[in-house]
Amino acid sequence: RVLVGEQNKARTYRMCIVGGFQRGDERYRFGKIKTTKQLICKFGNMVRPFKMDYISNSDITDEEYNDWLAQMDRCDLDVLTIRDVEHKIKKFRQYASDKEHEAQSKRKHSRSRSRSRSRNRSRSRSSSSSSSSSSSSASSGRHRKRRKP
Repeated sequence: RVLVGEQNKARTYRMCIVGGFQRGDERYRFGKIKTTKQLICKFGNMVRPFKMDYISNSDITDEEYNDWLAQMDRCDLDVLTIRDVEHKIKKFRQYASDKEHEAQSKRKHSRSRSRSRSRNRSRSRSSSSSSSSSSSSASSGRHRKRRKP
């Protein structure tokens, strides 16, 4: 469901098919975040981007469904089947899973890089402190040779 307008203070929604998303020009608040993402919604042959805050996850009414069916018929388009919907759900889940694996891989890579950096820093500190301690002890005169009387 996408909000397409208001008439007499009553909101008008349309059932649509989400075909993807795109980045818009304008930032807007969606829940607790700010984003520029927009969903590409299809209603028959009409394709239009909508900000996500125009999308409703409430149940589709019979009137909205019938309007959508009539539009699909006018445009001579096939109506989605259960199999089509299941296929889309499978693709979305696979996409989400791939993105999660990608994020985990980036986190692991980032952690291993920071660990190797800290090991390198530790090594350079220990080598510089040992060389500085030997030079400081030499300059402090603690290890002077004794003169024979």
